Amino acid sequence: MISVHNLTRGYRDARGEQLVLHGLNLQVASGEMVAIVGRSGCGKSTLLNILGGLDPEFTGAVTVAGAALAGMGDRAMARFRAANIGFVFQVFHLVPSLTVAENLALPFAFGASPGLGAAVALEEVGLSNLASCYPAQLSGGERQRIAIARAIVAKPRVLLCDE
Repeated sequence: MISVHNLTRGYRDARGEQLVLHGLNLQVASGEMVAIVGRSGCGKSTLLNILGGLDPEFTGAVTVAGAALAGMGDRAMARFRAANIGFVFQVFHLVPSLTVAENLALPFAFGASPGLGAAVALEEVGLSNLASCYPAQLSGGERQRIAIARAIVAKPRVLLCDE
């Protein structure tokens, strides 16, 4: 399901070139759950962003759900993400002007298949009663659970959770 070979990713900052990932190899089978742990700044989020198709600036071979990500164009990458990836970010990234139900519908606006549907995803996280609420009306824990519901609403093949 996920195959990473010789993955390298660096960033340029005031200190010069900072190598975050260097020669990383990883294999994750379908149905397998893996936790990536390490100190702050060691590249955990960078790895997830690459696997989720959000960061194309890497070298090496990365295959996720049968798709080779290196060199994939923006439109193809957007279609790939919509069809295959659910992402729970460190920060919720809920759109404040949209209700919970409208936030859960966002993946479908980007081409995700119907999957679970908003009502079932909300039921899965125990928040069926909050569909008409806005993010500002929710506690931090409820916002996180809504972010999880949004990540699973389309039944993605790969679920990436960043903290």
